[in-house]
Amino acid sequence: MPDSLRLLGGDFTWDKDAPAGPQSRRLAGLLAASGKIYRMRVGHVAVLQAGEAPRFVRDPVDLEAVLRENFAVRVTKNGKLSGNAIPGADLRVFLRSRELQKELPVVDRLTEIPTYSCDWKLIQPGHNDGPQGERFFYTGEAVKPKREPALIRRFLSVMSFRSAADATNTVALALTVLLRNMWPGGKPLAALTANRSHAGKDTVRDFAAGRTRMTEISWHFKDWATQIEAVAALSDPKVGFLSIGNVRSQGQVIESGFVERIVTSPSSLMQSSKRRGDGYERNGDFVVSITANNGRFSTDLANRSLPIHLEVIGDIQNRECAIGDPRHDFLPKHQREIEAELCGLIENWKDRDCPLDKTAKHPMRSWAATIGGILKANGFDAFLGNWSLQRNVNDVTQEALGILALASEHDTWLRVDKLVETACDEGITPTLMTRRHCTTHKSMMRQLGVILSAHRDASLDVETDDGVKRFVVRRDRRTHRGQLATVYKFEVPRANEGTGRR
Repeated sequence: MPDSLRLLGGDFTWDKDAPAGPQSRRLAGLLAASGKIYRMRVGHVAVLQAGEAPRFVRDPVDLEAVLRENFAVRVTKNGKLSGNAIPGADLRVFLRSRELQKELPVVDRLTEIPTYSCDWKLIQPGHNDGPQGERFFYTGEAVKPKREPALIRRFLSVMSFRSAADATNTVALALTVLLRNMWPGGKPLAALTANRSHAGKDTVRDFAAGRTRMTEISWHFKDWATQIEAVAALSDPKVGFLSIGNVRSQGQVIESGFVERIVTSPSSLMQSSKRRGDGYERNGDFVVSITANNGRFSTDLANRSLPIHLEVIGDIQNRECAIGDPRHDFLPKHQREIEAELCGLIENWKDRDCPLDKTAKHPMRSWAATIGGILKANGFDAFLGNWSLQRNVNDVTQEALGILALASEHDTWLRVDKLVETACDEGITPTLMTRRHCTTHKSMMRQLGVILSAHRDASLDVETDDGVKRFVVRRDRRTHRGQLATVYKFEVPRANEGTGRR
């Protein structure tokens, strides 16, 4: 029987006197035909089987162990048997040979958690072939999608979300984690905030993470310190969820150029002062979250965020929960079922021909259109309804303009001197302008005019006791008291849409 046909459990002869090339080709074909040996990347070989932990073949000793387990190897010299182990030098070269790399099936992504390929196929246990970058090996069990999200709805019903949008965004976050291999550099930062401690931020985070490996790091206002921890955490390719733990901002704005970079980059060079060498490349196949009580994010982070806010009213300690302890009982007990329900949401969407939500407004357009489409197809209609409001809250200038709009006459053209008086009465001038602009009334008029002009035709969402009100900043040149002047108006749209409250 030819060596190329001697499969798992057969014999293989290595002749020390024969050229190594042809023998290496036959051995590579034998390993590939076993259905167990895969190439992760050049020089990186692994033994993979569904339901078992991966074993990486890093050196000749590892390869010799694989050969002994699966083949009866004979080594000959001068036509005589000289042993049963291929020389280590030959195996070392063989591991790096192009022959082996060409023969072995490729795995781009090794996962213990179910997910979907780029053509929206639910991956199955074992090797899932596909285009470059989408060849999965799934070591877990087959998932049967559940079409009705009963457990998801039960969980959402007991959490203290401020609005329906916050609850819907929680499902959006869970879907994003499940599909984390998609939209590299185009997935949002999960901004999990609450009005007080123990409101449930970590519970929401755990719901979204599911069985995906999560690592929590500390927040530091020195960006380099946060970077050191994040670079160490993400060096493990199995980490798919990076949680930046409860930020105590003490009134300061939460900002980080490093976090912004890893959220928006399809692939990042991960370096830090505590790591030797040139660092490593990490694909954008992970999700980042930040949790904070009454946190205010920088404009750059807020614009790229998926906001989820919890608002607890009353005594936290005496609350009774219809599902028991959500974080330590309900979620661990039903983790796999919730996973199946998330897959069911995607299958329901596929049955409707994968409609996109073209009304979802977010800088990450592809992500928003797809996730919004999945949610709408399953009856979750408030996706990103709070994004504009949270962005305004986090943008101190827009927040101050919202206060000015609320305190001014609506739908009325006003000169800037009148608006300066209102801003002073509301105490927002230090927020809108620097101290040097506040020295005289004229300088305040000039600066406020600049700010309002920069925001003309922009929407301002302002939260009030009666819900959320929306205003649009308008600017015009009109005759006012016999003189041509620049005037401004806070227009109330006829369809004054808001996020509302639950």
